Amino acid sequence: MVKITILGCGGAEGVPMIGCACQICRSKNPKNKRTRQSIYVETSKTKLLIDATPDLREQSLKNKIKRIDGLLVTHPHADHIGGLQEFRAFCMLSRRTMNLFSIKKFLDEIEYRYDYLFQNCPIGKDLAIPILAGNELKLWTKKKIGDIEFVPFIQNHGRTESLGFLFDGFAYSTDFKVLSQRSINLLKGTKLWIVDCLGYKRDYFAHVGLKDILALYDEIKPEKAIIIHMSHEIDYETFGKKLPKNVKIAYDGMKIAL
Repeated sequence: MVKITILGCGGAEGVPMIGCACQICRSKNPKNKRTRQSIYVETSKTKLLIDATPDLREQSLKNKIKRIDGLLVTHPHADHIGGLQEFRAFCMLSRRTMNLFSIKKFLDEIEYRYDYLFQNCPIGKDLAIPILAGNELKLWTKKKIGDIEFVPFIQNHGRTESLGFLFDGFAYSTDFKVLSQRSINLLKGTKLWIVDCLGYKRDYFAHVGLKDILALYDEIKPEKAIIIHMSHEIDYETFGKKLPKNVKIAYDGMKIAL
């Protein structure tokens, strides 16, 4: 069995946004409180984290996460790697370097920004090791970490790119604007699609909105979809009325068993 925990389902600014007094940012519904986008994928043997947000400490404490066997990074934007410093705590627990997985150009950028995490760091009075070690993923090529297999695929993210991941039984697509036909074909037949939808009120430069997501949903035809990476445009209660029956809205702490 694979278990998925939605650690955070918010966009880059989170919800509520700093300084915003809109109805959703002022909402008392806890499902309208969104930390930055990340998920935790686990089996009885393997625990994987996808992206290390600036909210990783809070997310880990709230969900009682003490073990991570590998970190997958979709792309090196701040809201997806801003929590890398927190891996020092995980290294202190495990007394081993954390393996970080992404494509080469993303690894190069991460190592440039966080060079000190890839060098020996004291994590106890008798041990100094790198906090992180980069591991290159090959696009469209199956990779196995522990007993979890996945295929990384590329997504257009405005002026840059991001990675999506197809696992056994579900796919994960955050931070994208356009999917190539090759990516769409890869996703066809997946049971569950966990997918970015920043909002529905306008066109977004680097993200998809509701109209485009529903068109892709009709083309890919997953059995179910779960909307993630949501801005403060989206109210948990009312947004669901705009969605097809098998498309649901995520919330922080949501758990899915496959």
